[in-house]
Amino acid sequence: MLEFRDCLQKLQIPETYEAEIEPGWDDEPGSAEFLAPEFIVRYGSIAGFKPEELDRLAAFARKLEAIPAARALAVHAAQVFRDGDAGRFPRWPEIIPALGPDTGMFYLLVGLSIIPDYFVALERLGIPAKYAAAAATRFSTMTVYFAENCQGAFGILPRSLPFMRHYKNGTHFRIGRFDFQEYRYPENYPRFFRRRGSRETALLCGPGCPVAADGLLVRHEHPESEAAFISEFTETADVWRGSAITSDGRISFEPPVELSKQEWEAVVSPDMPVAAIHIPGGGGMTREIVDSTLAEAGEFFVRYREPVPVFTCVSWVLNTDLAERMPQSNLAEFQKRGFLFPVRSSQHGTDGLYFVFGRDDSRFSEYPRDNSLRRTLLSILESGRLLRSGGILIPA
Repeated sequence: MLEFRDCLQKLQIPETYEAEIEPGWDDEPGSAEFLAPEFIVRYGSIAGFKPEELDRLAAFARKLEAIPAARALAVHAAQVFRDGDAGRFPRWPEIIPALGPDTGMFYLLVGLSIIPDYFVALERLGIPAKYAAAAATRFSTMTVYFAENCQGAFGILPRSLPFMRHYKNGTHFRIGRFDFQEYRYPENYPRFFRRRGSRETALLCGPGCPVAADGLLVRHEHPESEAAFISEFTETADVWRGSAITSDGRISFEPPVELSKQEWEAVVSPDMPVAAIHIPGGGGMTREIVDSTLAEAGEFFVRYREPVPVFTCVSWVLNTDLAERMPQSNLAEFQKRGFLFPVRSSQHGTDGLYFVFGRDDSRFSEYPRDNSLRRTLLSILESGRLLRSGGILIPA
């Protein structure tokens, strides 16, 4: 195997990346099976790539095989991705100088290397192979996003890789339109209640949330001194007590609400098993598709994992400013699926920019305005408002 620094030098990768790329380099070299044409065709097809895209990937793999330094780095990257510290990839170079605009294909080939692991992991859990194949399709949807935001180039960014490792770990599952992540309900999330014998519900703020003057939460990295108050939630033998969360996802400044345990029951409480929804790019979030996805997910967790009382989602998609400006959109429809709650949005108010534009700088005059979502995000910023994220609870 090439010496690490010789490899980086031959690929013209600056020394500033050494600390992120080097860990694991001295280990036994891994397999280059993922560069073989038959591997690319088999697993690239499962991921949803077209024959012409597979041909393009196979041709690039042959190029890597002919460049010892590129082959060595690809093998190392695949080993890190599958079994090492995949969290380092966002700090790897988006462009490897010796590979130029084809760098996206380098990272895509590294990504495809993990697909066989998805099938092994789900077989071990007794989950049908179709869910492993579904997870693999996210690679092809990511290349569409990459092309839209990287001047038509083919591939993916290194920052896309860490999430794709989760499917191997058996904590994330691709079901229908969404990804679902198993986790335990957090202490500071809203408390959700239903009146016994009725459909009436109530959402109370969890403890320790810094509430700003607009009823939302203070942004990440902002001092808690910006808060109008810090939320409290208390429970006695007879009642639950906390600040109500209104239908638009804001925390009420009215006196705390008390719910009698004789009249109300908790739907979800801290440390209960729940599933978080992650929304892959690609559009198509129609009511029918969302209905089908949530129904299948409810059955999935009952049959193969632990039943969950609610699905949660925290996303820039849940910014109510977007729904107000796009009332007929699928995005607005999704916000009606459950109960909105506030979350701590990004420090600089750029939530969603990177996912929609592939960049999050402030040179908004350069941003394309070629669809309604892009125009709406820019109109919010140009009105002087900051972008934000939101949360939602959807009963399973």
